[in-house]
Amino acid sequence: MSRLSHVLGAAYRVANARLRLWRCRLGRLVTLDGAPRVNAAGTIEIGDRVAIRSRVATTELSAGPGATIRIGAHSFINHGASLSARVGITIGENVQIAPHVVVMDSDFHAVGDLSDPGKQAPIVIEDGAWLAIRSTVLKGVTVGRGAVVAAGAVVVKDVPPYSVVAGVPAKVIRQMKADEHQDAAAPLEPTAALIPKETRGDGASASAALDPIITAANR
Repeated sequence: MSRLSHVLGAAYRVANARLRLWRCRLGRLVTLDGAPRVNAAGTIEIGDRVAIRSRVATTELSAGPGATIRIGAHSFINHGASLSARVGITIGENVQIAPHVVVMDSDFHAVGDLSDPGKQAPIVIEDGAWLAIRSTVLKGVTVGRGAVVAAGAVVVKDVPPYSVVAGVPAKVIRQMKADEHQDAAAPLEPTAALIPKETRGDGASASAALDPIITAANR
């Protein structure tokens, strides 16, 4: 029964992604738990095996007219995260985004003048980065490969690769070596946890197990 429940859970999450993210460009085996709030006036691209959670709190994906959100393969977005692009947000592969993280590339209005649209600039989150709970990444920032943004940090300038930043505004508190970080290991695959071990193999058999589900969802 446990094996069957895993397969059914995977099937539900794949089908749910196809249903609720129909305005987005989806890769293979994208999974979605719950119902996010999606504004796809621009372009939203979600790569292979990305997992999104939106049940405990509503996750928001908003790409305004002409803006782009790109989420790389194997990345994970947890409950209540908010990605808001008016220019562009690029998220690499194997990126972990914790609950209630905010990534916002625009001020939306200037201080003291609501008629002024304020400043905006694209954001890049490089491969293997981890944005911890309730952290905020603001316009024009690049978070380097393998970097960690601590809980509650507000990032207003670039974060070096394999560094840990914390505070308001965020500052570097530690520099890691590449081999200390999970980015140096095999890619994370949140979807794999939903598939019985017997069918995982090297990933190809797991994908094959869900291929009929994806085909049906695309009809």
